[in-house]
Amino acid sequence: MLLDAKDWSSGPKGWPPKDQDWASKNVADIARKDEVMKEKIEIITRFNSPIMTAKEYIDFSRSIIQHLKDFHPIFETVYSWGAQATSWTEIEKDFSNFDSTVFQHIYDREINYKNPNSEKEFLPESISWAGFSNAYSNTKKAKDIKYSVSVGAGGEDGLGFINFQLPQLHFEEFYHSETIKSLIQHLFQVVNIGTAYAITENLFDQIVDFEKPYDVQVGWLNFFTNKKILMNLPGDISKELTGDGCFFWLAETIGNCSAETVKTATKIRDILGELGYLD
Repeated sequence: MLLDAKDWSSGPKGWPPKDQDWASKNVADIARKDEVMKEKIEIITRFNSPIMTAKEYIDFSRSIIQHLKDFHPIFETVYSWGAQATSWTEIEKDFSNFDSTVFQHIYDREINYKNPNSEKEFLPESISWAGFSNAYSNTKKAKDIKYSVSVGAGGEDGLGFINFQLPQLHFEEFYHSETIKSLIQHLFQVVNIGTAYAITENLFDQIVDFEKPYDVQVGWLNFFTNKKILMNLPGDISKELTGDGCFFWLAETIGNCSAETVKTATKIRDILGELGYLD
């Protein structure tokens, strides 16, 4: 199986509880006209990826997007972005057009693909030194309760990513650390995440160290597979040890970025950065 994948049909069905009837609603109609848009939360994840063919990447991406539908109703509507403005394509509910759509959307004319038969055309068996990537969403507009998921994998650098932009309206649960922890744990049923962090632009702007461009930032919530990290955190930080690694988070609810929050995040950044955990 790709990426030490686990049984994609097993495990909990995600968040929120089943008694919440959001799936039956039109997401674009849920937001109230007077509702204030919150600051955007991004979740950045990294994992070790083998070199993939185009078909293997498509299979992997499909497993991710289908798996997210079990987590929350917001992920039930899927469009593929592609590289061009005209590429935007709705994915059928049964995913019958997913493979053909994504195959077209990941093609890059600037890449010299490697093929088993040495031909230069783009084929399902093609390999790219840069890997493949594509983005998926439910709508183009943030005011329509937009989510987006970007999936990249299969390149020679051995790194993959699954990055999220979460809805900025209505779904308050996405601003709770417990929900973000659950989402990262949900991904573990498909791929072994190495690191993950959830961050807002306001927090990023205040804690990023441009003289030390770490690959991993200290966010509102962080996940590491290396459990030794917990021994180096300040004693008053919320933390949790799991079978897959460890979490720590700055607050139960993601909200305004106070001076105390920035101070704590900066302190953790300096500690973990000096120890090499953020590289």
